[in-house]
Amino acid sequence: MEFWRMKTPDIVVNGRGSIQAIDKILGNSNKKNPFVVVDSKVKGTKFFDDFYKIVSKYNSFFWSNFTTDPSEESVKDGAEAYISHKADSLIAVGGGSAIDAGKLIGILGKNRYSLDECYASKKVEEKFPFFICVPTTCGTGAESSPYAIVSDTSIPKKNAIEREFFIPSAVILDPDSILSLEKKFIAATSLDTLIHTIEVHTARTSNSLVRIQTRGSLLSLGKYMEQAIFERDYEALECLQNTAFTSRLLYPRTGLSIAHGIAHPLGAYTGMHHGMAVALVMPEVIRYNQSACPGLFEEIAELLGLYQPDAEGIAIWIEKLLEFSGIIDDTRHKLNKMTFNVDEIAKHAMKSSNIKSNPRDVESVYQLEEIIRKSFYLCK
Repeated sequence: MEFWRMKTPDIVVNGRGSIQAIDKILGNSNKKNPFVVVDSKVKGTKFFDDFYKIVSKYNSFFWSNFTTDPSEESVKDGAEAYISHKADSLIAVGGGSAIDAGKLIGILGKNRYSLDECYASKKVEEKFPFFICVPTTCGTGAESSPYAIVSDTSIPKKNAIEREFFIPSAVILDPDSILSLEKKFIAATSLDTLIHTIEVHTARTSNSLVRIQTRGSLLSLGKYMEQAIFERDYEALECLQNTAFTSRLLYPRTGLSIAHGIAHPLGAYTGMHHGMAVALVMPEVIRYNQSACPGLFEEIAELLGLYQPDAEGIAIWIEKLLEFSGIIDDTRHKLNKMTFNVDEIAKHAMKSSNIKSNPRDVESVYQLEEIIRKSFYLCK
């Protein structure tokens, strides 16, 4: 018997043009001073223009002082701006980094916390602002996650902060928001969703309740991923955005795999986009894990509609998506200019909570080092 506490957004609006609902949501909630965290890459798009026309009716403050994986310094800066603006609500527009930055700004600004206080598990009642998320990618699912990721650039290291109230008050899933994404970012974010789903389906902590949901997600991903990445098909993009949101609701209760355990320190050390980092290591993680649950991998391959219905078929398909979407070229260009220590990345990965939920035991840090090195062969 398992007891799970689950929280979902109070309001979810989806479909083309659903961004218009923000006006009604703010009005009904009597919010007049929104603090808007917006990814700078979203600015200049038609979608942002439509969004701006709506929120400019209010006393809105726009903040974009962050990069991929918001740093401790940037969220402190954002919290100070939030306090100065006397904000009564929070809107995050962008991918996982914008949404994570919004969550951290909200908890720091509303409670006048230092980050050390935020890292601590609080027993007193904490406050959090009315929060609207507008994801502009087809991955991460940060808009339905109780976690926020912040980077400590001095180590480097990524830290996760969990609060139930990080699940937003409202989520807007408007597929118009992802039409302007570059092919490699559509691929990276949708691969992140695919990998979340595979990890949850095969996690040793998973169960029949979770796999009911992951089976549906895998069918959708198999049908629409290539159309979304290579054809920019509108229906496919909408499906992937909806899948990212729904698939994330359950997996914080199961944990993931060593793919995410490795991807977080790999991203911290290299600055790689999270979706690209986790997709790069996933084929070798699948090969490592296949002996632990071959039947589950066969089921996944069949649900995805792959010609080779086993773990190796999944790994090969992901490698082809990495190559033809341009992610391998982008990663090769980045990694060839850098020097970093694989041993250190593996040591940090070994501390991940996802080690416990990985379907196969990890007996030593050397196994993780081998996975990382084999993954880098793709970029040679």
